[in-house]
Amino acid sequence: MGKRKGICLLSLCLLMLFAGGCGTIKNGNESNDGIREQEEPIVIRFAWWGEQARNDKTREAVALFMEKNPDILVQTVSLPFETYYENMDIFVETGYMPDVWQGYVGANNNLLHAGLIEPLEVYVDRGLISIEDISKSLLETGMIDGKLYGISLGCNVKCMMVIPECFRKANLEIPEEGYKSWEALEADLIKIKENGIAPVAGHVFDRDFTFEYFCLQRGETKFTGSGKAEIGFSKNTYVDYYCMWLRWEEEGLIPPYIATYMLRKQPDEEETQPEYVVSFLYSNQFEQRSEKSKYRLELLPLPGMEDVGGMEIRPGMHICMSSISEHKEAAARLIDFLINDMEANQILNAERGMPASVKVRNALLPGFNETQLEMARLIEFAEQHSISTGQITGDDNRALDAGVQGGLMEELEQQIMLRQIEPQDAYIILSERFGGKG
Repeated sequence: MGKRKGICLLSLCLLMLFAGGCGTIKNGNESNDGIREQEEPIVIRFAWWGEQARNDKTREAVALFMEKNPDILVQTVSLPFETYYENMDIFVETGYMPDVWQGYVGANNNLLHAGLIEPLEVYVDRGLISIEDISKSLLETGMIDGKLYGISLGCNVKCMMVIPECFRKANLEIPEEGYKSWEALEADLIKIKENGIAPVAGHVFDRDFTFEYFCLQRGETKFTGSGKAEIGFSKNTYVDYYCMWLRWEEEGLIPPYIATYMLRKQPDEEETQPEYVVSFLYSNQFEQRSEKSKYRLELLPLPGMEDVGGMEIRPGMHICMSSISEHKEAAARLIDFLINDMEANQILNAERGMPASVKVRNALLPGFNETQLEMARLIEFAEQHSISTGQITGDDNRALDAGVQGGLMEELEQQIMLRQIEPQDAYIILSERFGGKG
């Protein structure tokens, strides 16, 4: 057994150990004095990944749920993101699958293809889960083939974070609604660098983040969603993206690819890099970044967003239900509580993104701090410019792109950035194997 698998099994053992001590369950029998004891509560399991702050907030919200629903006992477990889906597979193998869990719909095709994710429409129809205050575009992120497999616990947008002080030192004014084009941002980054301010930009080029957005700006998608692994972007889009990346590296605006590649594989990547004048991130990461920064930070939309409406409202995380749960009604009640209960969302405090429910979000606004208000403003701005991408699919695209774990796109990206192949030649190889728009 490999070390990684062993760690996953250890996590499972810990889950079972802690689950056994989550609460006292009384029998539904009469005691010696003739007084009938409380009947056993229904027991469900809830799993998620996250750091300690998220763990504490989530367990506090779950405790409130059990206080309001004394007939349900929730056993909880938090796992590292790096081994989360491996643990989920082990849960399935051992018959200990959580009734409710946090995830991204379409991210774990093993669960989907095995029929282990429960469609939620029936619980919506029965009034157990309310989705009336969640936008259509956000709901669609949890749908595959017209079925609702997950509901977002929060929402966020792709955006950029800047250090205003560094712009002022370079005599630059930050555009209030973001840069109109990539070229305009590049020009300002060059001026910042020439002013002796460094490092300039980091966490910028990523296929699951920037390239997806770059495709959307041009009316294209990373994957076609055709039911098989197939690219949805044209040669011009692919070539322009990698030529820009190469150019920014040559101009010294971003760290060299070879210096950052191995860092991408590390779970604590952000802790090992300096603060950049400009960084790309998801809006729900802003508060934590602000707390750790020695500067005042500001959020902006990504470059060129207004031109084609490429901004999209994204799920902070989906909340899903197991199709083999023995207590689906109780699981549905927990899902509804985490999404719609005002007190629960005050505890969760937008840590997984702004509340998905517009009603809940608006009710919490008066209590938000400055960084949360900035996140909320950006979400509101995005809702006016967002599009429904339809990118969430159940297709298995790992051979095409498995992130830093492999796939042809990863292999070709390495060759491009190490100057071993031209972007246009890489696209030919890619399109020959996985289709293409020409």
